[in-house]
Amino acid sequence: MSKIIFVTYGDYRNVVGGGGVYTSQIVSSLKVLGFNVVALNAYDYIDMNRKWLRKLAAFLRSFFSSYPLPVLYFYNKSLLKAFERELKMAGADGGEVVVAIDHIELAYLLNSKYVCKVPNFKFVHFSHNFESDVFSQRLTGVKGILKKIRFVSKYIDFERKTLPKFDICFSISSDDIEKYRSVYNLNVIHLPLAFERKLYNDYTSSKSAIKLVFLANMDWWPNREALTWIIDVLAPKLPAAYTVEVYGKGTEKYQLSSSQASIKFNGFVNDVSEIWTDAFFSLAPISSGSGVNVKVVESLASEVPVLTTMVGAKGIMKNEAIFTLALNDPMAWVSVLERYRGSLDDYLSLRREIIMPTNQQMEGTLRRLLWETK
Repeated sequence: MSKIIFVTYGDYRNVVGGGGVYTSQIVSSLKVLGFNVVALNAYDYIDMNRKWLRKLAAFLRSFFSSYPLPVLYFYNKSLLKAFERELKMAGADGGEVVVAIDHIELAYLLNSKYVCKVPNFKFVHFSHNFESDVFSQRLTGVKGILKKIRFVSKYIDFERKTLPKFDICFSISSDDIEKYRSVYNLNVIHLPLAFERKLYNDYTSSKSAIKLVFLANMDWWPNREALTWIIDVLAPKLPAAYTVEVYGKGTEKYQLSSSQASIKFNGFVNDVSEIWTDAFFSLAPISSGSGVNVKVVESLASEVPVLTTMVGAKGIMKNEAIFTLALNDPMAWVSVLERYRGSLDDYLSLRREIIMPTNQQMEGTLRRLLWETK
């Protein structure tokens, strides 16, 4: 059995956000393919209860380190030592070994002196976002030369030096692949999300209350922007028949700040059927970020059409059930809802048009590139 040393955050074990969903799918697929997956989870080595202290330490160290801030935020000597122990043990055992780095922030591990001692290992990267682009967006409040030189350019330089060290790079987003090719001249493979298709949606036009879904983890700032837009801009325009059901980690905190009767805050729920049952459409008014919006793919897998933006639809297979709309025209969102509310036949036809990658396709891509090219 081939071994994979899989380095990740660890959020796939208790999934509350899109990144954990993607990692969970990758790990499950690798196990189905017969790999012996040895996971090194950064969260097991990092004190997650002192984020402010880690941010401060990362900022101070950035003045003396070539690593960008997000890398320093996750840098941990104990994780580095554990990684080196796994390399040495795998090298001593012999056999076929793949080293997989699940997030570019953890790729500082490849600078270990032991990496050059295992030349027969295959090194693989799984990309969730075009990270330097996302980091630049997060620093919109930082002005001028400081932002460009100290922060963003350092991240781009880290990616330029690090990504060529991988034998194979996989990306969740087809759009990000084009960026990787144009910026870094890399041959990156598309590995899309692949939910098992399940029909929770039994919407019928006879229902008096029409359920719209917004699913998001509020730790991710584009989701906070999106929920604010729903509360302030869209909800006041919705006809009385509609209710926006909000799900996800941290969403319940918005209950006190919203006076909109058309919005219900549910927080995090374990049973996904609770989210998608009776759902008419889902909402993803995303204006920032990179990669793929997992909430959009999960909605489609549950046969719930999506109203989103060009940003929200990026990197996802074209579907007739994805409507890309502008945030400055909330009535366009209402118009689509009213159109399909008025015709159940058209709505059911729309659901039948949904196209989704399968788990077998993800497993096939991984098998072909990790096994057959060894």
